[in-house]
Amino acid sequence: MNIRDAQGLIEKSILAGRQITIEYTKKGKKEPKTYELISVTSTWGSNFNGIALNDDGKGVPKKFLYEGISKVEITDQSFHPSDKLLEKIRDGSLFAEEDNRALRKGGIKGYLSSLNYVAEPHQRLSKEEALHLFDEIDIPPLDGWERGMIYDIEDGDTFDLFLETDKNASYVTRLFGADAPENSETSSDFILGQEAKVFVEDMFSHSRFCYVQMLGKDAYKRHLVNLLNMDQKNVALELLRSGLGVPMMGYFEDEEIRTRYEAATKEAYMAKQGVWSIDEVHARYKNIISDDTVTKIDVFKHIPDKKSALDRYLKQNPKAQIIRAALNRQKSSEASKKLAENIFTKMSPVVDPTAYDIDALKRMCQIYLDEIEAIDEVAKNSDVVKDCIMHVEDLVDELDLGDGPIKGNFSKGKNKLVYHSDPKDRWYQLCIPEIRFRTVEDARYCGFRKN
Repeated sequence: MNIRDAQGLIEKSILAGRQITIEYTKKGKKEPKTYELISVTSTWGSNFNGIALNDDGKGVPKKFLYEGISKVEITDQSFHPSDKLLEKIRDGSLFAEEDNRALRKGGIKGYLSSLNYVAEPHQRLSKEEALHLFDEIDIPPLDGWERGMIYDIEDGDTFDLFLETDKNASYVTRLFGADAPENSETSSDFILGQEAKVFVEDMFSHSRFCYVQMLGKDAYKRHLVNLLNMDQKNVALELLRSGLGVPMMGYFEDEEIRTRYEAATKEAYMAKQGVWSIDEVHARYKNIISDDTVTKIDVFKHIPDKKSALDRYLKQNPKAQIIRAALNRQKSSEASKKLAENIFTKMSPVVDPTAYDIDALKRMCQIYLDEIEAIDEVAKNSDVVKDCIMHVEDLVDELDLGDGPIKGNFSKGKNKLVYHSDPKDRWYQLCIPEIRFRTVEDARYCGFRKN
């Protein structure tokens, strides 16, 4: 497993809020060992730290290099990411020393995953941001290709993009020669469609910049394109190799191009990747690869029991499991966000952000505790409460309440209000405070306990 794939699965497990097992080979060792991780605690460019269960069933801190990971599998157990991890997800720096919004003029340089329920910045750039981002384009020119930038990824084969030669217009484009499963919740192959979309998002997670060849228009007036990412990987061919797309043989007039697309598809077929891991689809390979008439393919058309086929697919595919879990987590988080907004409307009128009014801060904190307790009593699981707290934190952070060296934090642990007072302490340094207090006594007066 390459480093980027390993990082992608680690990120998705964090977003899914699910524990994972990894197959890991230590440096200098030949045989891999399986570790059950009950949480990921921190992430960096070359490694991540987590809490792994030892042979006695006790959690111990461990450091893992991404290059040593050969397999990642999701479990049914949940965990909630720490505030520090959430902050790194927000700024796009989960696996880097600096965030992925380095081009401040142009907003987000890399494309945010649609599974990301934490980050507030929109995936879709404004035209003004896109134009600024073009000023910083950092991919070299390539003969026969135009430089462009991904504006929006609708699904695995449909994108909005800008061209460097025509910055005033965005183009609705359709990938040439490859058809991805439908990314619609009403579609029988939705999970495959979402997996294809996430696969393409991952190809542009480090940079939206791309290479484009315009090839005319399809029946829906979309521009047919060949598309390469910053690493000059062909998006259509990579989709086919992953089994998350099938070739539209009716498009191919050039025999050399047809051969390349067939070869990429056969790689996935032989390895039983993606749709080709489903027995009923695998059996129809020759029918699909030899049909020169179609430019749209429904691979599930001839599967009588679609639900059973997809259930089998999910059991065999850890990445699809993680994506589905992350989607469910995202929906749950969106519901919690509405609860948080309702709590915030009750809290915010009590305080004046421009004044240090300790009694007002105390009243606001009591409202917060009462509301969280009420939700905790009726919530079906702890994730609802933790997500609600996370979203309240985001809203309160915008108020920039209080002043002073003592950091007051809305915690997801047993004590819902905690403070940090020692600047040398690691948790003090990591804490993003909801309220700053002038003294420890003020923090305690408002109901905060020492962490």
